[in-house]
Amino acid sequence: MRVLTTVLFGLSMGIAVSVPLQGQIIYAGSCQVDAELIELPSCAVETRNGQPYVINGLLKAFFSQGTISVRPVRVGQRYLASGYTRELGWFYFNRNGRIIVRDVLEFDNGVGPFHHGLVIVSRSQKAGLADVNGKLVVPLEFDQILYFEDQDRWLACKGCKTERVGEHAIILPGGEWYAIDRHGKLVGSVESPFHQ
Repeated sequence: MRVLTTVLFGLSMGIAVSVPLQGQIIYAGSCQVDAELIELPSCAVETRNGQPYVINGLLKAFFSQGTISVRPVRVGQRYLASGYTRELGWFYFNRNGRIIVRDVLEFDNGVGPFHHGLVIVSRSQKAGLADVNGKLVVPLEFDQILYFEDQDRWLACKGCKTERVGEHAIILPGGEWYAIDRHGKLVGSVESPFHQ
């Protein structure tokens, strides 16, 4: 049986919401979210004042324990959860449901993580860095950006090409690689992390 146990934790304006336990369906009015799927259905997102929001009926479940599709994280002093829809790509949203950062670069079949308070975003095949408020602090001017493991720097490439192989993207050898700081300033050129 797909739905093992649900805990009803509230009735708010006539909307019943259930919390998933071990892979279940979350109900918010007529919207059903399968906690075992990565992609959220279109009913999980609405537009308010021209801004995209995750609907209120899902927020408590998403922030209290998360699901396969939505994972809460702490970034500095803020808590955000992440999700995915075809229309918005990978995104982060706040406890009010407001989608703060969208077009987050996919990482290991999921949302890209924050690194020193910034996350890689990609639009129209160009990459930049956004902060926890969604502000683009490094413009979308690079073909690829990667994290330096323990440093407050990133590897950025101009002229790189990426190829899709199944569900993965592979960065091909080539292009000019740079070390950049959190403002996008070039702090030196580096050798390609990929064999030529």
